[in-house]
Amino acid sequence: MKVFFKNSYPDSTGVVTNKNGIRLNTTMDIGEMTDWQMFELDTRPYESLGFNAFAARINDVKNMYWPTYQAYYTGRVNGLLKPNNADNSYVTTKKFKGRIGYLRDDGTVSTFIGELDYNDFYVFDGKLTPDFKMIRGKFVNKVNGMSIEPKFAEDGSGKIYYHHVTIRKGDTIYVGQTNQKFQPHGEGYLMVKGTDIEMNGKFEHGVFIDPYQKHEEAFAPKQTSNAVRQAMVSSIDKMLGVSGFRGYLYKGSPAGLFQLKATNFLESTPEIYVFNLSETTQDFCMKSVKDGLKGRMQPETCFKLAPTFHLSGNEISLNKAGVHKITLSNVEVNQTYNVTINGAAAGTYYIVVKY
Repeated sequence: MKVFFKNSYPDSTGVVTNKNGIRLNTTMDIGEMTDWQMFELDTRPYESLGFNAFAARINDVKNMYWPTYQAYYTGRVNGLLKPNNADNSYVTTKKFKGRIGYLRDDGTVSTFIGELDYNDFYVFDGKLTPDFKMIRGKFVNKVNGMSIEPKFAEDGSGKIYYHHVTIRKGDTIYVGQTNQKFQPHGEGYLMVKGTDIEMNGKFEHGVFIDPYQKHEEAFAPKQTSNAVRQAMVSSIDKMLGVSGFRGYLYKGSPAGLFQLKATNFLESTPEIYVFNLSETTQDFCMKSVKDGLKGRMQPETCFKLAPTFHLSGNEISLNKAGVHKITLSNVEVNQTYNVTINGAAAGTYYIVVKY
């Protein structure tokens, strides 16, 4: 490449190569570099290194490694190539993308603001310490966008307190205590905007404990079977923890059809448990369709199901091979689903839809 000179100084466009062979595409104005200069370094994990220089001084940098914080910095720098302005700064690490929240006079960082890749499920969006510990902000679910705002320790340790958490998903809001999976657990209040749904009281691992109200067996008559069958049903309720409180959307013995309707986000990821109360192995098939629509919620599911219980005189013992769980996906809140099963006689199957 030709390099033009003026007054014995390099002038116009050229390439400067240092002793390590790193090439710098540069523009010279009578020996002074002007505009953005770019180092093409193939080994860098981010874009090429760049700087904006004028009168032999670098004013701005792009993707400059910042060893103090093991990060890459884009923004204004001083004469010692130290970041000196938090405005319009951009900072990246393997897990963090954001900017400087506050830059001290000595060039050290007081806070960062941006997004931290927290784990496989959540991104933290908010304020962090210089060593990227959480100070204030929210977790955002990577799949469904649900936001979770817990309290954090004031000492900058990043410790999460679960005694006061706000969870938002669509029109559903929960405020209260949670477990470490951010499921409502303890005292709390849940409401759905635009509806009369309100739950205020105690929750256990995402389930509202209502001592005054119990769901009815929907769309199927209660069975008035013999004492053996009642003992089976009681053991199933105890096994799944759905007796006496709102732990399920449906339970009963449908004769070919039952319906589901989730009324809030806590109920939107239910599981169907199928039990065979007969004494022989049964062929079971089930499909789910949105009410009034032709499309299915999920493909038809078919399997063989052994008897759930072994009977020996008055003794009843559980056969785990006689229990089948089906996990539902894409259940929309306040949408009714018609669930049909094959034409077995009522009482053959006992079904619990648990959330």
